[in-house]
Amino acid sequence: MRITVIGWYGTETIGDRAIFAGLVSLFSEVFGDLDIRLGCLGIVLSERTLDEDIEFLKKCSEGYKLNVELFDSRIKRELDQFINWADIVCMGGGPLMELEELAIPLYAFSKAKKKGKYTLLAGCGMGPFITKKKIKTALKIARASDFKIFRDEKSLSIYNSYVRDENDAVAAIDPAIFAVKHFQAINETKPKNYIAANFREPTSEYGVNVNRQFFCDYMEEILNKNKEDVILVPMHTFEFGGDDRYILNAIKRIVANDRIHVENKPTSLTQTMELYANATGCIGMRFHAILLQTLLNGKNMILDYTDPIKGKTINLIKQFNIAEQVENRYYSLINNTGCLRTNIIEMPTLKIEDSIINKYRSVYINQLKQIH
Repeated sequence: MRITVIGWYGTETIGDRAIFAGLVSLFSEVFGDLDIRLGCLGIVLSERTLDEDIEFLKKCSEGYKLNVELFDSRIKRELDQFINWADIVCMGGGPLMELEELAIPLYAFSKAKKKGKYTLLAGCGMGPFITKKKIKTALKIARASDFKIFRDEKSLSIYNSYVRDENDAVAAIDPAIFAVKHFQAINETKPKNYIAANFREPTSEYGVNVNRQFFCDYMEEILNKNKEDVILVPMHTFEFGGDDRYILNAIKRIVANDRIHVENKPTSLTQTMELYANATGCIGMRFHAILLQTLLNGKNMILDYTDPIKGKTINLIKQFNIAEQVENRYYSLINNTGCLRTNIIEMPTLKIEDSIINKYRSVYINQLKQIH
């Protein structure tokens, strides 16, 4: 099957890379051999990340042939070429939100429909939006999609609130989960004596009510309450989108404790998952850090920088059915409420039922099987 995947690649985080690996797993199960063209907003970063991840991606394809090549989705000539080439044009995860680059998937899906190609939203979020113009653009993209699989019930609810009774979309879960499950199936945990922590720069766009000093004070408490060293793990190491290493190195410099180490060299997807899986405990702030840590480790503290009522982190917690389990390890950075736990090692391990993951995988598989 020939699939052109577009989205926010070219500035990808570890989470975006996990999403793509999860999609490869899903596509391979349904379609077998895959020939994928991955559209990027500039290919400099993606050339490196694809080279780092390709062996794991091939394992996610479960023995089927996999070929992945990159193109620049900002260049109309290249985008046209790989729309015409594809059997399916797919928006591969990420949110439909207030971005000028929404024009790219709108153009791609509109042209693909005219060419008689299948179009697919796979694990996308809906919002946040600021302007009515971007809402209309997102809705045009969705309406041009033959299959709409949102990453959570909240995104589906937002979409349905705009379209009323069309009933043409479904909710599943973030595709990155299926990359994690595949990693677990082929790797053994090798426990080591450290705490793995991820923080991102607090930004005003989310209404985060803390500054860098908050994280420095928290790190000092962590070091005081636990004997383990702390490895600060970036989920993003590219300027556009916020390189986590800025804040991580600032924390190390300000706290000035030799037990803090920063993973400054960019890690592959599998290397990042290994860091979380093998840790004695974890702390996560970025959405996909929380997702990976919860599944791979389970002894993890959750720092939520998104809306604590309707944001993507709280929706993931609901999807995992662990709201009660995380009451003593969840802290909202917007409301400054919750339990800011410091004794990481003493936390019980979170348990995610396999039936939950399997249920969401079935949603994807059932939708994809309708593509002939």
